[in-house]
Amino acid sequence: MVKASTLPRALVLVAVSTLMAGCAGKASDHPIGWQREVVAGQAQWTHGTQSYERRTMPFSESPRDLSTQEALGVIIRHPGAHLLATVPYPPCPGMAGVLKFRLPGSSAQLLDLGFVVRGRHAILVEYRRPSGTPFAAAVKRAFTSVLCRAPL
Repeated sequence: MVKASTLPRALVLVAVSTLMAGCAGKASDHPIGWQREVVAGQAQWTHGTQSYERRTMPFSESPRDLSTQEALGVIIRHPGAHLLATVPYPPCPGMAGVLKFRLPGSSAQLLDLGFVVRGRHAILVEYRRPSGTPFAAAVKRAFTSVLCRAPL
């Protein structure tokens, strides 16, 4: 027989456990519900005209060096790209940053390139979307999961 005084505590524990399991299940390094494709050997997730990609590479420099290297890389790969901003990533501002670009061309796309240096590796997440399309919630969760993870 369960005592009446322990019933509320048991219900709270069950509710908290359920919520925690739900939160843990949502943490992912890619947007949940998006279509996975492999392009040139690299996994990419798409949802309509939006795309998301995650890359890891050896890197032993500072986050500032990574930011500069990646900004130049985008400008070289996309002549005419316009750097809109370089900002700390709000959910973990001391750890990660985001480069924001407007890409050239008739299909006016925005590119958000999240980056973090962890150990001796750079971790990059790239999100492309049409101009005027809000930042997708599924992508924000993936960015946060990848960029704000505790260092190894």
